[in-house]
Amino acid sequence: MLNAGHGDTTLRRDSLERLCRRYWKPAYHYLRAIDRTLDEPDAQDLIQDFFARLIERESIARLTPDRGSFRGFLKQSLRNFAVDAHRRRKTRRAVPIDEHLDAAETEAVFDREWERTVLDGALEELDRRL
Repeated sequence: MLNAGHGDTTLRRDSLERLCRRYWKPAYHYLRAIDRTLDEPDAQDLIQDFFARLIERESIARLTPDRGSFRGFLKQSLRNFAVDAHRRRKTRRAVPIDEHLDAAETEAVFDREWERTVLDGALEELDRRL
Protein backbone atom coordinates (compact mmCIF):
# COMPACT_ATOMS: atom_id res chain seq x y z
CA MET A 1 0.00 0.00 0.00
CA LEU A 2 2.99 2.30 0.38
CA ASN A 3 3.10 2.67 -3.40
CA ALA A 4 -0.36 4.23 -3.39
CA GLY A 5 1.01 7.62 -2.48
CA HIS A 6 4.42 7.52 -4.12
CA GLY A 7 6.09 6.53 -7.37
CA ASP A 8 5.25 6.97 -11.01
CA THR A 9 1.69 7.70 -12.10
CA THR A 10 0.90 4.19 -13.42
CA LEU A 11 2.23 2.50 -10.30
CA ARG A 12 0.32 4.92 -8.08
CA ARG A 13 -2.93 4.43 -10.02
CA ASP A 14 -2.61 0.62 -9.83
CA SER A 15 -1.80 0.77 -6.12
CA LEU A 16 -4.72 3.12 -5.42
CA GLU A 17 -7.06 0.85 -7.34
CA ARG A 18 -5.94 -2.19 -5.30
CA LEU A 19 -6.20 -0.19 -2.10
CA CYS A 20 -9.77 0.89 -2.87
CA ARG A 21 -10.79 -2.66 -3.80
CA ARG A 22 -9.24 -4.08 -0.65
CA TYR A 23 -10.73 -1.53 1.75
CA TRP A 24 -14.08 -0.88 0.07
CA LYS A 25 -16.08 -3.55 1.91
CA PRO A 26 -14.66 -2.87 5.40
CA ALA A 27 -15.16 0.87 4.86
CA TYR A 28 -18.74 0.30 3.68
CA HIS A 29 -19.68 -1.76 6.73
CA TYR A 30 -17.93 0.70 9.03
CA LEU A 31 -19.89 3.58 7.50
CA ARG A 32 -23.17 1.69 7.95
CA ALA A 33 -22.23 1.06 11.61
CA ILE A 34 -21.39 4.72 12.17
CA ASP A 35 -24.59 6.02 10.56
CA ARG A 36 -27.35 3.46 10.74
CA THR A 37 -29.78 5.82 9.02
CA LEU A 38 -28.07 5.23 5.65
CA ASP A 39 -29.71 2.88 3.22
CA GLU A 40 -27.58 0.60 1.06
CA PRO A 41 -27.45 2.74 -2.11
CA ASP A 42 -26.65 5.94 -0.18
CA ALA A 43 -23.91 4.18 1.79
CA GLN A 44 -22.41 2.78 -1.42
CA ASP A 45 -22.42 6.26 -3.00
CA LEU A 46 -20.79 7.77 0.07
CA ILE A 47 -18.03 5.17 0.09
CA GLN A 48 -17.31 5.85 -3.57
CA ASP A 49 -17.21 9.57 -2.79
CA PHE A 50 -14.97 8.95 0.22
CA PHE A 51 -12.37 7.08 -1.82
CA ALA A 52 -12.57 9.62 -4.65
CA ARG A 53 -11.88 12.46 -2.21
CA LEU A 54 -9.11 10.52 -0.51
CA ILE A 55 -7.42 10.12 -3.90
CA GLU A 56 -8.10 13.70 -5.07
CA ARG A 57 -6.64 15.23 -1.95
CA GLU A 58 -3.61 12.94 -2.14
CA SER A 59 -3.92 12.31 1.59
CA ILE A 60 -2.23 8.94 1.25
CA ALA A 61 0.97 10.52 -0.10
CA ARG A 62 1.39 12.40 3.18
CA LEU A 63 1.21 9.28 5.35
CA THR A 64 4.26 8.07 7.21
CA PRO A 65 4.58 5.06 9.54
CA ASP A 66 5.45 7.30 12.50
CA ARG A 67 2.00 8.93 12.24
CA GLY A 68 0.18 5.66 12.92
CA SER A 69 -1.31 2.76 11.01
CA PHE A 70 -3.02 3.10 7.67
CA ARG A 71 -6.14 1.39 9.00
CA GLY A 72 -6.27 3.87 11.88
CA PHE A 73 -5.93 6.73 9.42
CA LEU A 74 -8.63 5.26 7.19
CA LYS A 75 -11.07 4.74 10.08
CA GLN A 76 -10.61 8.27 11.41
CA SER A 77 -10.87 9.76 7.92
CA LEU A 78 -14.04 7.79 7.26
CA ARG A 79 -15.54 8.79 10.60
CA ASN A 80 -14.83 12.48 9.84
CA PHE A 81 -16.22 12.06 6.34
CA ALA A 82 -19.38 10.39 7.71
CA VAL A 83 -19.97 13.22 10.18
CA ASP A 84 -19.56 15.81 7.41
CA ALA A 85 -21.85 13.84 5.08
CA HIS A 86 -24.44 13.55 7.83
CA ARG A 87 -24.32 17.31 8.41
CA ARG A 88 -24.81 17.93 4.68
CA ARG A 89 -27.79 15.56 4.59
CA LYS A 90 -29.19 17.08 7.77
CA THR A 91 -29.31 20.52 6.19
CA ARG A 92 -31.34 19.09 3.31
CA ARG A 93 -33.68 17.01 5.47
CA ALA A 94 -34.05 16.03 9.09
CA VAL A 95 -32.24 12.71 9.58
CA PRO A 96 -31.15 11.76 13.10
CA ILE A 97 -27.82 10.00 13.52
CA ASP A 98 -27.55 7.47 16.28
CA GLU A 99 -25.14 9.20 18.65
CA HIS A 100 -25.42 6.43 21.22
CA LEU A 101 -23.41 3.89 19.24
CA ASP A 102 -20.76 2.05 21.15
CA ALA A 103 -17.43 3.19 19.66
CA ALA A 104 -15.87 -0.23 20.20
CA GLU A 105 -18.76 -1.81 18.32
CA THR A 106 -18.30 0.42 15.28
CA GLU A 107 -14.52 -0.15 15.32
CA ALA A 108 -15.14 -3.90 15.46
CA VAL A 109 -17.32 -3.71 12.33
CA PHE A 110 -14.41 -2.32 10.30
CA ASP A 111 -11.91 -4.77 11.76
CA ARG A 112 -14.19 -7.77 11.22
CA GLU A 113 -14.81 -6.87 7.57
CA TRP A 114 -11.10 -6.17 7.06
CA GLU A 115 -10.26 -9.63 8.42
CA ARG A 116 -12.81 -11.20 6.06
CA THR A 117 -11.33 -9.30 3.13
CA VAL A 118 -7.79 -10.41 3.98
CA LEU A 119 -8.91 -14.01 4.46
CA ASP A 120 -10.87 -14.01 1.18
CA GLY A 121 -7.82 -12.62 -0.62
CA ALA A 122 -5.56 -15.26 0.91
CA LEU A 123 -7.97 -18.04 -0.08
CA GLU A 124 -8.19 -16.70 -3.64
CA GLU A 125 -4.39 -16.55 -3.85
CA LEU A 126 -4.10 -20.10 -2.47
CA ASP A 127 -6.70 -21.33 -4.95
CA ARG A 128 -4.88 -19.59 -7.81
CA ARG A 129 -1.54 -21.14 -6.82
CA LEU A 130 -2.96 -24.64 -6.41
